[in-house]
Amino acid sequence: MLGKIAHIALIIMVLSVPTFADETAKEPTALPGLGTFENRVLIGSRELKPEQFMPTTTFQGLPLSSNYIYGVFHDEQGEIYISVRELLPYATTGIYVGTRKVGKAGLYADVQTMFKAWRGGVRDIMSDGKRKWISLDKYVAGEASFTLEHDGTNAHWYEAGLLDIKAELRGDGIQWWDPQGNMAYGLNLHRASGTLYGKKVEGWVGIDSQWLEPGQHYSDGPLVAGGKMLLWPAFANEYEDGSWEVGTMMLGFKGFGFIYVVKSNGEVIRGTNVTPEELRQQPNGWPEYARVSFIDDNTGEKRTWEWNAVIGTHMVDHKDIYPNFGLYRGTQGIAQEKGDTRKITYNFGWPDFYVDGRVPRFNELGPIEGWQEYEHKIAE
Repeated sequence: MLGKIAHIALIIMVLSVPTFADETAKEPTALPGLGTFENRVLIGSRELKPEQFMPTTTFQGLPLSSNYIYGVFHDEQGEIYISVRELLPYATTGIYVGTRKVGKAGLYADVQTMFKAWRGGVRDIMSDGKRKWISLDKYVAGEASFTLEHDGTNAHWYEAGLLDIKAELRGDGIQWWDPQGNMAYGLNLHRASGTLYGKKVEGWVGIDSQWLEPGQHYSDGPLVAGGKMLLWPAFANEYEDGSWEVGTMMLGFKGFGFIYVVKSNGEVIRGTNVTPEELRQQPNGWPEYARVSFIDDNTGEKRTWEWNAVIGTHMVDHKDIYPNFGLYRGTQGIAQEKGDTRKITYNFGWPDFYVDGRVPRFNELGPIEGWQEYEHKIAE
């Protein structure tokens, strides 16, 4: 009996001795703060209505900051052109046009054309079921040097002496909302054709909206100054067989990121918990390659998407034309699911990307510890 008691006591003593694992146990992971949700974003499709572009439109209480119209076009000789115009409520800051220069790599601003184009007041109206932007010179000279119309499906973009483009919406209107960063965005991609510099062109046009806190501009918002974004391309691919896909992909820090793709066969791919696996820069600093993996929210399938720069299409002097975006490095690229080898006829894949140290921090410290906020800088 005494032997059994001694044996039981010995077992109790052994079980009560702290183990090595107990002594070295890691601190429990801190829970997210109130209202943060680990930087997760809500993203989905929406019905696009023309009145959504109006200055009075709000998104979860956020005022409209601006609309953007932008495009990537190819002429019959295969040359590439990039253009973008920011549309503030009741005004426009002007247009950027990027073209090639003989014997030089990259795209250069056509400064003479840009400075001739309209900048200043714009009339924002709804008329005949269309959202219309009309430059105010129409009411002085009788003709508008800039107009844009959208009826919810079809758009018409006109710049006197420069371009005349008609475009049709592909897929759904895409919307995302970042409750923690207090920002929302509407993305609308269109297949486009028309004339540019008097030449026939084909390509893609995006007409987007962003909602930010009152008085806040994109460059001062959560993506740029807030440091949440690594690489953010909107993209569209048309293939030889006539099929297409449009979407957007965000690589970011601390759980912030997403991918959303709408295909011509009706398939929708959505990932709201994406893992940025790789991000590389070209020797000149512009982005070169990105890869993300994620679990498709709709199917539960693990998927991998890649973005590859089209070398030689980087916007060389954009930083000099727009010093407030002096750290921005834009370039054309191709976004596709890994392993997709179909031949593309026309594509668009233009990302927002900044050279302010966030990529080296990501590569050294990873997507969690590498995050930091940045002061908005102007190029010297």
